[in-house]
Amino acid sequence: MESQFPEIADSQPELVARHCSEAGLIEKAARLWGKAGQRSIGRSALVEGTEQLKRALALIRKLPGTHRRDRAAITATR
Repeated sequence: MESQFPEIADSQPELVARHCSEAGLIEKAARLWGKAGQRSIGRSALVEGTEQLKRALALIRKLPGTHRRDRAAITATR
């Protein structure tokens, strides 16, 4: 999806995040939910952004307790 439709993947990270979540790509989904949340908050869609960031953090909690998990948590909340 990202390689065939890069403009959609860039402008709608929540769409790719949803697919990654369903595919079990936890780290990638968490990163994309974080990106979607930040974009939503940036355009004052606070409820939507908050829900997207919550999804990112919920996925991060599923990762093994490693440095990658910690880094993903920090990245998702930027």
